[in-house]
Amino acid sequence: NEYTAIRCTRRPGQHDIPRIGIVDLMATTARGLAQRQFARLVESALRHNSLCAEVNIVNLDAASSWPRRAGTRADWDRIASFDALIVTGAEPKSTALARDPSFAIVEEILTVADSRAVSIVFSCLSAHAALDMLYSIPRHRLPEKRIGVLAHRVTAEASTLTGGLPSVVRFP
Repeated sequence: NEYTAIRCTRRPGQHDIPRIGIVDLMATTARGLAQRQFARLVESALRHNSLCAEVNIVNLDAASSWPRRAGTRADWDRIASFDALIVTGAEPKSTALARDPSFAIVEEILTVADSRAVSIVFSCLSAHAALDMLYSIPRHRLPEKRIGVLAHRVTAEASTLTGGLPSVVRFP
């Protein structure tokens, strides 16, 4: 249920090793693929850059716990303890995003992270939920699914995040 990998040993004088949590929102029947993909990508990046981190997986099946809160108190304590999070998506259970079981999990993750300034990467449906909550950008269906690395127009004023970017950037 939990995957942990420390990809290097602590050197004398080195501070704590960063802890990365992968929160898998996929239903129990579909679990594993996304978390393994993310774990492999993180491990590859760590190895390539000679960095070390601990990677942990927390499985939260929103659909099986709905309308109750997914996970246990221990799961949420672990999520709150991570230095960074990757949140997978889930298959939509409702056409209205706010009524989807994963919406409440993303909301709780944002609440937990807000008190700790945790860096978070959201994937798939969890990204739609986060964009809706944080920026009031609603999810809407396109005629066909768009995947890949796509061109995005930068519309925000220059800030720490967007300063120096061209007017169009390619991004997944």
